[in-house]
Amino acid sequence: MNFDLIRRKLIEKLPFYASIINSVQFKELAIANPIACTDGKDVYYNPNYFKNLTEEQVIFAFANAICHIGFHDVTRLEDKNALVWNIATDAVINEFLRKMGLNGIKGLIDIPTGSLNAEDLYNKLMEQEKKGTIQLNGDGSTKIHI
Repeated sequence: MNFDLIRRKLIEKLPFYASIINSVQFKELAIANPIACTDGKDVYYNPNYFKNLTEEQVIFAFANAICHIGFHDVTRLEDKNALVWNIATDAVINEFLRKMGLNGIKGLIDIPTGSLNAEDLYNKLMEQEKKGTIQLNGDGSTKIHI
């Protein structure tokens, strides 16, 4: 992958995160399932998954990871359920990126959040999970309507 091109495209789409985009390291991930993830500092990606994506989808996937860094999602996890927190933050970020004109990858987290922030969405998802009204499997293709 041409990370110079990816960085330029990300800065075009997310100019307010240019310092993060320019400082982040992109590292191959050894496990098969995730598309991309972050530890709050660097972005890890599954090179096999990216082989089948268009350039626009690649930019969306990396923009999602950059937003997780910019929104400080890793440090905001605290004692939350990590799976539910990731779904909530992905939903907010994916909706944000779509509003910014980026087209997502079919099958990713797609929850209409309206004006909910990640914490509010997390709380709603936790309430629904406790009631047994939704089942969260965390496979990256969850579609939930709240």
